[in-house]
Amino acid sequence: TGSRFPNRSRTIVCPSTQELNRRKKEFLEASGLQVLNISGPEVAKNSDKRKLPWHLPYTEAKKASLEFPQADGILIPCGSWNSGPEVVEFLERDLGKPVITSQQAFIWAGLKALKIKEPVNCFGKLLRTL
Repeated sequence: TGSRFPNRSRTIVCPSTQELNRRKKEFLEASGLQVLNISGPEVAKNSDKRKLPWHLPYTEAKKASLEFPQADGILIPCGSWNSGPEVVEFLERDLGKPVITSQQAFIWAGLKALKIKEPVNCFGKLLRTL
């Protein structure tokens, strides 16, 4: 079978424990995605993740992109982190590569399941591809 992510490499930015990050990496690589790096503060509790500074997802993703410029994109798989539309739009504009967050992916999957094909123009490249 073919890879779900042909020729795709990502750097992941997420405030999680090392163990959880290891499991994320194993899962994504088993799906065919090349994970170049996982970075971010080590935080175990979701309630503590919501207390992190609002700018942290942006600054961590920008730092990871500079450290791994060969990455095709950035993945931010944490629903408890402030990675809403404005963060995605700024990162994609500033880095010139796609950014995918868990919130964005949930919205995309829901709209696809409902067969809604109207592009969403304020939450990154993924939702503009509906």
